[in-house]
Amino acid sequence: MKVAISYDNGRVDVFDDSRFTAAQPFGGNAMLTNYELRFDRLGQTGLWMCVHHYDIDPGPAQADSQEGTPKASRSRGWQFLLAERDEIPHVVQIKADEKELAFRAGGELVDAARFKQMVDLCINDASQKSKAQCAVELFGVLSRMPGMSVADPEEICSRFGFGLKAYDEALSISASAPRASGGQNPEEGPDESKDWMEGLDNEVPD
Repeated sequence: MKVAISYDNGRVDVFDDSRFTAAQPFGGNAMLTNYELRFDRLGQTGLWMCVHHYDIDPGPAQADSQEGTPKASRSRGWQFLLAERDEIPHVVQIKADEKELAFRAGGELVDAARFKQMVDLCINDASQKSKAQCAVELFGVLSRMPGMSVADPEEICSRFGFGLKAYDEALSISASAPRASGGQNPEEGPDESKDWMEGLDNEVPD
């Protein structure tokens, strides 16, 4: 796995387990490696990566009683500090194997994996829209779901990986972004296909 962490001062840290390290760090019996990036304790202890492994038994196999298939249990490996706690406020992006896992908006780290999942599920033509536009549209979609209410914007934002500060910045960016080309002719009357953001004006928090 290759993890890349970008900072607000231009610094980029790259951690690559395939470079300048042993191909079999856990020994010849390791058949599977388990990587954990511990975002759940990001703000408390920094960003840690835990690496565990599954070993096969070279002796008599311990077969599953039902299927007769040998089992390999997970063995605890090592944990590595990728970014210290004091460095986290300066992290602007985290990638693993070229996939974005987190990015900073409004001073907060956004859960990029959850955001992408909800964008893929809910947003049409997302590739033609910015992250800010997608976030605002997601807020509108999710606020209309059963059990959701604009009275609890934090809960709505958490559904797509944003905090309130990150969403406020997305809202400001979307509101100030130039309109797409191809506006209507004034003689044709009001445009019935206005930007979807206008439909959210009365639904988003101040």
